[in-house]
Amino acid sequence: MPGRAGSAGRRRGAGHFAANGLDGHFPSHTGHGLGLGHPEPPYLVPESIDTLQAHDVVALEPGLFLPAVGGMRFERNYLITDCGHEMLTRHQLGLTPRADLPREIMGSPSR
Repeated sequence: MPGRAGSAGRRRGAGHFAANGLDGHFPSHTGHGLGLGHPEPPYLVPESIDTLQAHDVVALEPGLFLPAVGGMRFERNYLITDCGHEMLTRHQLGLTPRADLPREIMGSPSR
């Protein structure tokens, strides 16, 4: 949404992971602006003083990192509009958990 602080996006991403039992596995940024450079403002990080503006194009790429397993990011790109946002990337996102990993590593207790 235009006028929203970049730091708010980072808090929302961290809150989503925490609500799913993955608190502490989201150590980095949530996203950044896209343009001619990489990366560029607005930055979606805790210390950001950037504010989203209409016509910004941003990459939302929250990352999940698990010790002894590795990490990954899902990325979607958005255009910030006068009224909200428009998703620019429409590729399918998904994960297939590996059956050979202990459930503790995946963030849920063993059964």
